[in-house]
Amino acid sequence: KLFKKAAAFVMAAVTALSIMPATAFAAGDIGTISFSHTYDSNGNAMRYNSSANIGGYTAGGTGNYKYRMFVEGENAFCIQPGVPLKTGNTLKKASSDTWNALSANQKKAVGLALLYGYQGNRNNLSGSDDEKWLATQTLVWEFVTGCREATGSYNQTSTTVYSLHFGSNYANSGARAVYDQIVAMLREHNTIPSFMSGGKNDITKELAYKDGKYSI
Repeated sequence: KLFKKAAAFVMAAVTALSIMPATAFAAGDIGTISFSHTYDSNGNAMRYNSSANIGGYTAGGTGNYKYRMFVEGENAFCIQPGVPLKTGNTLKKASSDTWNALSANQKKAVGLALLYGYQGNRNNLSGSDDEKWLATQTLVWEFVTGCREATGSYNQTSTTVYSLHFGSNYANSGARAVYDQIVAMLREHNTIPSFMSGGKNDITKELAYKDGKYSI
């Protein structure tokens, strides 16, 4: 149920210029974009660790501040790193060629990043609100750029996006810890419990109820 909710959110919330607001505005509406600085748990402004050319655009820039974006005041996630946007730009709902060009698996993977990350699970993650957002944004970029596999165990295939936010120049360690937490949950997403695998040699154990609890 939770995944269907997150997947529906992703499909509904994609907007022009590759922005996904965490709460979609009504069909046909135009949303106005705004930005704010991001801060770690100690109150320090977070910065890009490096820069990279991705799809013909330069993303990041060592030492540049990492900004968080909003559409109509609602949390938003970018799906095209490096595309220039400014406060006051307007965006139209459901008109992103970049989103439409993604494979079904990539779209699902982005939904999972949101489900296990900021949108669906932030109350269970460590770090500041901005660190949770940045960790989720990193994974969204990894999936849409192909830097992380969109199926199976969701393995990282390139550190290009990861290095934008995490590294020796600016570690952003709090956000990196959140990122690791989300990745761990992604890797468990497709795991089938042994008792459901149906193998003929599967071990079956009976749980005994005693003193108010079950034990093997």
